[in-house]
Amino acid sequence: MKKITFLVAAVLASAGMSAQTVLKWGAYNNTDIDTAAVFPWSSTFATWVEETGSIDDQAKGFADGSVALFNDEALGGLGEDYLGEWATNSPVITVSQLGAIGGIRAENSEALTINLSPADETVTFEGTEGATLVKVNNGILYTDIINNLPGGTIVKGGRVARYSDASAASRLFGPTVTAEGEGSIDLGKNNSGTYKKLTADLVIPEGSTMNVYMSRYSMFTADSVKKVTGAGTLNFYSRGDRAFLGGGSKGETEPTYFGDFTGDIHVYQDPDFADNGAAFHGVILATHSAKGKGATSQYYDRTSGDSLLYNVSRNNPVLLDSLVYDWNDIDLTVHSNGAVAVGSAGNDAGSNITLLKVKSLNVEKEGTVVGYYKDSNPQLAIIFGSDNADGHLDGTFTAMPKGSEAPYYPWRECGVALFKQGTGTYYVTSNENQFFQGVEVWEGRMLFNNSLDTATATGQHKLSTNNVVTCRPTGTIGGYGTIGGHTALYGTMQPGSDAIGTLSIDGTYALVGYAEKTPTAAVQERKAGSAANLLLYNGASIEFEIINKDKHDEVFVQNQVRLYSDTEGGTDAKINIKLSPRDEWSLAAGDTMVLLKADSLVSFVDGVDLTNYFELSTDGFGDATFGLKSVQIPGEYKYEMNFETGEVIKTQLAAPKYMLVAEVLTAGSGSAEPDAIESVDADNSNLQVYPNPAVDGNVTVAVAAGEMAQVAIYNSAAQMVKSVATSESTLTLDVSDLQAGIYYVRVMTADKAYTQKLIVK
Repeated sequence: MKKITFLVAAVLASAGMSAQTVLKWGAYNNTDIDTAAVFPWSSTFATWVEETGSIDDQAKGFADGSVALFNDEALGGLGEDYLGEWATNSPVITVSQLGAIGGIRAENSEALTINLSPADETVTFEGTEGATLVKVNNGILYTDIINNLPGGTIVKGGRVARYSDASAASRLFGPTVTAEGEGSIDLGKNNSGTYKKLTADLVIPEGSTMNVYMSRYSMFTADSVKKVTGAGTLNFYSRGDRAFLGGGSKGETEPTYFGDFTGDIHVYQDPDFADNGAAFHGVILATHSAKGKGATSQYYDRTSGDSLLYNVSRNNPVLLDSLVYDWNDIDLTVHSNGAVAVGSAGNDAGSNITLLKVKSLNVEKEGTVVGYYKDSNPQLAIIFGSDNADGHLDGTFTAMPKGSEAPYYPWRECGVALFKQGTGTYYVTSNENQFFQGVEVWEGRMLFNNSLDTATATGQHKLSTNNVVTCRPTGTIGGYGTIGGHTALYGTMQPGSDAIGTLSIDGTYALVGYAEKTPTAAVQERKAGSAANLLLYNGASIEFEIINKDKHDEVFVQNQVRLYSDTEGGTDAKINIKLSPRDEWSLAAGDTMVLLKADSLVSFVDGVDLTNYFELSTDGFGDATFGLKSVQIPGEYKYEMNFETGEVIKTQLAAPKYMLVAEVLTAGSGSAEPDAIESVDADNSNLQVYPNPAVDGNVTVAVAAGEMAQVAIYNSAAQMVKSVATSESTLTLDVSDLQAGIYYVRVMTADKAYTQKLIVK
């Protein structure tokens, strides 16, 4: 087999290129020489030709200040017979000192990969003013040579990658890496404890994309603060855990600075490394916030109740911004099998809390957001939603497991907290969440739309005395799933998810287990049946939609409904119960509907009890009227005497029950119009509307499971323009009579409703 050591070309800054001599690497040689010969890249070897010259007759040495150029054309002089299989493999080029080069330009294509290897440890790329390494086309340029070119690396296509996993050299990409179009940098395939460092600043202009392949052991940082700037897209492809974005436990203490980056960040698993034994595949944030190393814990204390961040956000947003890891203008998406975590502070005396603030947060199914399993108990708190857009949290939020054998239990103080800002609606759908640090909804809506098809449920706090979910006065919570622990409501609750449904507050299925940080690391686990309460504060509202006496929203509370006041000395403010009609509604006088069920209702406010707890309001029912009543049914018990001990044994025969009941006093019926922009981002996986846009006058509506009861189309003014009753799972509608524009297809099944946007052209 023939072995060739080619040179490859690399890059130059476009500024001033015309004034410099550009030399191609021609691998000029006699094809009859020893096939094992190695062709070094150096300033003296006569293999350099003018960019427009002929390899055959113009080979010459390399001069300082010239631009080194490699492209596939330079190999053409060797002939296909000589190259053979090497044309599609990776030639190794041994690089000797070139002096002060004017730049390097690599134009190798996807068919050819170039490996640059230094002749000895002293070889570096040294350049004149403006000299840059530029990668063009789709090939890979591997390098193990320190890049001291002042212009760093520009990637216009393909990939610039670390050559040797054995090398810990950190300056392989120069002082900066800039993306023009789409390009990639690669920190290697390392799977050992030797940390690889990316010490370059990243520049990603708007419209450009940079892909960063993170080694399992890598650090996106240096002893000084590194920066990411621009407004493009940054994709992290992770090959395993311990891929740090600043911080870490190897003396790298400063977080990478993203304050001047206003683009998108995506975190993926590199699928080629899915089975390499890593605990997770993602990136790890620094162990403290950008400016809040010693201050975050002062405003974020999850051991005794709600954090103070809510008050800080209302009263001192400047202080809040000083505490957070500033991704304020970044849209963050964690893709399937990708992960975001926070590192361990180790011996660092600073905070173990990372406060991350992003513009939006989306987590795909099988994506994860976690604390980390280091025993310094780090916590990751994410503030998100300021762009007022809708979002999906379909992945899992938990603390990273500690231990090597199932079942895995995280340390008690690890975990993730969520703080929802903005007017948008977020959907939480996983059955595997462990919200060990709780959820707060400051603004907008958060709907819990998980199912109980498995034995776990959404949410559970590490301590039974703290709340899993806290909904602030300007926030709304709801959904048709389960919140697996105490829920505090200051704002609005909307059971259902833009459809009729039941929201459960229930710890029975909550997934909870953690290890105490003790010499024995004993596991403590909440058992099935652990109580969960709904805490209602003065001024809170619960909104119920009604179709008829059998189809209406409902709230189920496993244990108690408790009334509290957030003002000192009590209050006479009521909890507002609002009723509104849904779709085609019909109610007869005497119909009753149980809106809220619990074991009991308890008031902790003077002067407020079952007789004056709630205040009823209705909207959209025409002449129909309602009454509201609270019903408390005591438990049934059996008492038996143990004559040997004299003890009276109490056995519960039936649990106590509390019900909030709405009764129809005056009958009515009608058709309720949905909101014009009723959220179309709910869980519509069961619904298909196609073709969309509709262009030929017909559109097909189908549900994947079950049968439809009604299909209706509304225009953007919330006016019904078409309605069909059906018992089919697939229906074709004629929309040729509709004007071009945006419409909303509303599909009702026996137990749910779905809405999807339709464009008619």
